[in-house]
Amino acid sequence: MSYLPYPPPVHPLPILVKPPGYDESAGYLRHLLDEIERDIIMPLIIRNHVTVPFKELLKRIVDSYNVNLTTPNERLDFGDSPTRWAYVYVFLMRHSHLVHTALVEMTKFTQNFVSWQYVRTFDVCAIGGGPATDILGFALFLKTLNISSDVQGTVIDKCGEWGDTWTSLHARTSDLNIKNIDYVTYDLTSEGNVPDEVATKIRRAHLVTLTKVVSSLSAFVCKRPAHLRFPFLRAISPGTFVLFIDNESGPHNGLFREAVSYTSGFRVIADFHSDMAFPSVSGPSPNHPLVGWLSFFPAKIGSNRIIFLQKVC
Repeated sequence: MSYLPYPPPVHPLPILVKPPGYDESAGYLRHLLDEIERDIIMPLIIRNHVTVPFKELLKRIVDSYNVNLTTPNERLDFGDSPTRWAYVYVFLMRHSHLVHTALVEMTKFTQNFVSWQYVRTFDVCAIGGGPATDILGFALFLKTLNISSDVQGTVIDKCGEWGDTWTSLHARTSDLNIKNIDYVTYDLTSEGNVPDEVATKIRRAHLVTLTKVVSSLSAFVCKRPAHLRFPFLRAISPGTFVLFIDNESGPHNGLFREAVSYTSGFRVIADFHSDMAFPSVSGPSPNHPLVGWLSFFPAKIGSNRIIFLQKVC
């Protein structure tokens, strides 16, 4: 089988400079992580006497996501609470802020966002979305644009226990109009068509997000034909936007582009590189317990590839 040409971006590659709401959203996320650290993570460490193992968890998570997951054995198991909260500590700020920043930047390149202010409820589907950091970033994007619409989210993830983590996060983000997030348990490495429940959730979405997901799947799907790698792409409805964010280096970006080429109906709005860091001014103080105690900072920098698409037919 021959591949269709990868659709060229409609607009030139944008150069990211600080968009509106950049520092404000970072400050919001910093405050949220402060609360999580104080109210959840520190008590968890003290109660379970897991200081050293928790630091090891943090290091393992950073290593796993900074280096492409090249073998199935490197896939993390988020079935236990400490591992999930370690992930939240490392990546919540960074990933949510990346989604916010990318979406604000995209308002320069498509007029479709203008009509979003008239949408009463946005449906966002986060593929491999874990603790719903993508949906949190989307809600911050709406706040930056002064759009007061509600957000209905769906997270499709192998680990259904992320729903418990989101419950704790939701209690601290009630001002963002995220009304509900449904968790659908599904292993994205599965072969064949996605189950009906998963396909239905994807079809309903205004926006589908893929943040740091494809790199974690690449070891499982790299040998499959392009049209069989990411079957969830076929469930996306015309009109739906897709936001892809992942590490700049590694084979996963090419794997994704090939899959898009083989799945008809996608228009690539932008495909660009970003080195923008989480603002240092909003970063953790050395006096924060986990920084001082474990000498471990949340992720703030990274080299990323951002691809923004729309299913048009």
